[in-house]
Amino acid sequence: MVPVSAVRRLKMKAGKRAFKMLADQAIGHDLLKGLLELITNSDESYAVLELAGARPSGRIEVEVDRRTRTKQTVIRVIDWAEGMDEAQLEKCLVGYGEDTSGHVGRGVFGMGLKDTINAFGEGTITSFKNEEKHCCSVTNYEDLGLEPAHAITRSDKKDFRNATGGTIIEITVRNPEVKIPQMDSLRQQLQMHVCLRGIMTDPTRMLVLRDLRSGSADDLHYETPENELLVDQAELSLPSYPEIRPTLTVRRASGADALSQSGSCRTGGILVVSKRTCHEATLFGFDDDPHAARLFGELRCDEIYDLQAAGEPIVDKNRDGLKKNHLLTKELFQAARKVVEGIIAEERENEKQKQRELENENTLRRFRAAIKSLNDIARRELQLGGPGTGVGPGTPSDPRAPQDGFEFVPDTYRIIISERESLKLRVQVDGTTGIAVGDKIGISCDNHNIKVFDNAPSVPKLFHEDPPWSIVHVPVEGLQANAQGFITAKYNGKTAIAAVEVVSTKAQKQHHPTGGLFKDIRYEKREGWPQRAWFEKKECIIWINTLGPSVDLYFGPSGERQDHPANQVLVAELVAELACQEIARRQKEAKLLGTPPGVEELDAYNQHLTKLKANYAPLLHKALVGRENRRE
Repeated sequence: MVPVSAVRRLKMKAGKRAFKMLADQAIGHDLLKGLLELITNSDESYAVLELAGARPSGRIEVEVDRRTRTKQTVIRVIDWAEGMDEAQLEKCLVGYGEDTSGHVGRGVFGMGLKDTINAFGEGTITSFKNEEKHCCSVTNYEDLGLEPAHAITRSDKKDFRNATGGTIIEITVRNPEVKIPQMDSLRQQLQMHVCLRGIMTDPTRMLVLRDLRSGSADDLHYETPENELLVDQAELSLPSYPEIRPTLTVRRASGADALSQSGSCRTGGILVVSKRTCHEATLFGFDDDPHAARLFGELRCDEIYDLQAAGEPIVDKNRDGLKKNHLLTKELFQAARKVVEGIIAEERENEKQKQRELENENTLRRFRAAIKSLNDIARRELQLGGPGTGVGPGTPSDPRAPQDGFEFVPDTYRIIISERESLKLRVQVDGTTGIAVGDKIGISCDNHNIKVFDNAPSVPKLFHEDPPWSIVHVPVEGLQANAQGFITAKYNGKTAIAAVEVVSTKAQKQHHPTGGLFKDIRYEKREGWPQRAWFEKKECIIWINTLGPSVDLYFGPSGERQDHPANQVLVAELVAELACQEIARRQKEAKLLGTPPGVEELDAYNQHLTKLKANYAPLLHKALVGRENRRE
């Protein structure tokens, strides 16, 4: 008989090409996606310490030495967490498929760290644990250099701020296809990214972005919009997974402006969360529905991590959320969609019902006539009849001196959340104002969710010599969607004020009405609301609060008596006041008032507003007060 040879057992190995392919699939050339991996790794390491009863600092620092041509960009992510010893480094970097998150994180096959290094270039991991320093270098996709551990030296303590415990990941970006964003853009993306939302809102974490070229450092965090709770941790049922009980929380943002409902930096949407991980944000197909525009919340299902850790891939390997074809994802999203769909249907019906109750056909007819008259007035005064504004007669051809020597120009701003913007304070420095170049201006804000970066900026050299004035740039940043506040500048008894509103999207910031300045007049019931009426700039709607002070004397609870003469006259007066205020405000902002010499700007504004009301109130009364109720 021919002897049978024993079967040889071999271990499969991956070559350089496989490592490169895996890194490109997972991270690609996206610096932000790689930083997300490293930041969440540090967060998970802190979470392991916290589960063991420790109280770590929770501090994570991201350092960027941004280079574009002569040298490679270097990034570092530093934490003061548990650190890794030699065995943990080897497990983390040598193998694939291991859960290295410590049962608190995502468990995406243990690929985050090595994929990030391989996608960008080469890197070094320096870790301090148990009073020892452990180092490993990763080059050429597959070459690892694991140094012998040694006791922490005095030199280590001098060179590394976290030598008492923690990890430093340093990566040199050698891949020319990796795009390096500007620091302001990177800061905004990190601060707003939905996958970091849990970290950014966690009071036990502090994320710092440090620009090594300028030396600046920014503390990053995210403020949840003020809101009303609609659904509080409602349990969802999944037919194929009866043992899994995910919970859904839905909130509606306060304020008139919608949240951004698309992209990875959206302010709205339902966060899909497992343990400490935010996988994505979605509205389950209702992202473009106007009745869902202010919705946000959380869909929590910790079992996503358990399935992933058990070897059943439900998280997309490219870090783009959950796999949509997985049965759990399908049933999870379907169950959440039903709840959101019910909320949207209720919102839609409530709006219709409110309008049916509050506005009868005669009222709607009068409102349509008034809107036509209002837009005729706006065109006449502002040359405004479509997108943008025109330049009308009386616009000064040369720059004029600041009114009262001290003013914000413009005096109203819309800024995008997490984007820094400079307000312009125009200052006259000819000796008449008592303000000179080099003087410091006091700056404050009445809303802590609008951050002022320099509370005492200096007056710079002259921007314009005749008349002589300077421009003080006041850098601000909105930290919370829909936040509103006033920026106040003070010096030597002079005061200038600018109104600032924080919006979620560029479209909201650059919003220009099309087809006319005024879109509609509507009634609304707001019990306990102090305003009788207001102009909503985003949608260009004049709102009348039927339950507002004094207005409620003329309206019934459901809009009754809206055809009574006194009611119609009151509404006409409110509309005329708001419309003329908005037109005058725009004229003032566009410098169309033509303030005579020696007249205070406020006096000139009030005189002009009185003139507008005198000219146009009769026209609006004819539109809003029935013919039977007025003298022809």
